[in-house]
Amino acid sequence: MLVDLAPQQGATGIQLRNPGATPIYGQVRVYAWDQTQGEDVLTPTQDIQASPPIIQVPPNGEQLVRLVRVGKELAPLEKSYRLVIDEIPDPSTPLVNGVVLRMRYSVPVFVAGATPEPAPELAWHLSRQDKEWVLRLDNSGTRYAQVASLQLLSGADAPLAKVDGLLGYALARRERQWRFPAKQDAAGQIRIRALVNGSNVTITPRVD
Repeated sequence: MLVDLAPQQGATGIQLRNPGATPIYGQVRVYAWDQTQGEDVLTPTQDIQASPPIIQVPPNGEQLVRLVRVGKELAPLEKSYRLVIDEIPDPSTPLVNGVVLRMRYSVPVFVAGATPEPAPELAWHLSRQDKEWVLRLDNSGTRYAQVASLQLLSGADAPLAKVDGLLGYALARRERQWRFPAKQDAAGQIRIRALVNGSNVTITPRVD
């Protein structure tokens, strides 16, 4: 799940559903999302406000969470946020001693820039560091890149690494790094197959 807002769109909403038999309580917050030295960085923000900030989703029920932009000025570059929902204890139940695991849900939220590009501009770099492959994705465009179902292949499609499902995002004008265990050496040219924003791509990365 992700949320895309048009450049001048002031608000949107997402529907949360609870398929279980007990209520779910949660705290809702929005963070500005950046990437520094190839890693995600979240910081509190007032650019977008979530309502309600505390939710109660009934059993087999739904809860609408509205996202409202405080300022609607056009930004030259796409802005990135994370809607974070932390599960909290039922306030009517007594405290329990010991460790209680609570779920955290993180939803990407993007506000398009004034002149959004239809696709990101990507450069793929691969290096071997000790017992790991390090993949660096440089995004020089003004739109995010969502990467999923990634395979590192060498020679006659020999698999070096594989990630099922979502791998992550390279934000606009940012770079993102991922590491994979290097279980074997590459034999021949290395290729990458992946889904980028839902489209199949095959790339020959630069090997450093």
